Amino acid sequence: MGNTADTELTADRILENSVMSENDLESILDCAMRDLFSNDMYLITNDASERSITHRFGIYLESHLKSLGLDLHVDCEYNRVNFTLPKKLHCIDFSTIPKGRGVYPDLIVHDRGNDDNNLLVIEIKKSTSDDDGGFDKKKINGYVDELKYKYGVCLKIQTGDVVMDANKGKYCISYKKSSITNNSIHRRPGHDDGRGD
Repeated sequence: MGNTADTELTADRILENSVMSENDLESILDCAMRDLFSNDMYLITNDASERSITHRFGIYLESHLKSLGLDLHVDCEYNRVNFTLPKKLHCIDFSTIPKGRGVYPDLIVHDRGNDDNNLLVIEIKKSTSDDDGGFDKKKINGYVDELKYKYGVCLKIQTGDVVMDANKGKYCISYKKSSITNNSIHRRPGHDDGRGD
């Protein structure tokens, strides 16, 4: 990540491989995150709700995908399979989760109505959250394993009254799973991996 060669994305390069590489994906996430921190610091520093921050991030993510000519949608808390059926994951025991807490993720990148183009599922947590992200990781695993999403990531975003300096990352990927390699890559939550400006 942070490699300038990886930021030279074109739709042709992505589509010639028939799937977006992890480097391509991380570059797009980086671009969207930079836009979020450039344009929406008020939400970040005032520790606005996760939904508010996620919504703004989704707008920037979709914009970057469209600029590459990728006709994909970014939807918040999308809870349908083929528009009609509620999403269910076999890996989650619904009797053990609080009522009203479903399996809809914070963001998905997909081609609505076409399960063959489920690209990415994203769960976002703020650094100020007490939630350890365990349920989010289960959802990511379910979406990749059961609903054919190619990638899943949990993002942890620095929020609140934090000092933003060039040496501290503004976000990190705390968990990542890919069906392309069928391999999970775990990163320590709060790990600074150089995503600061």
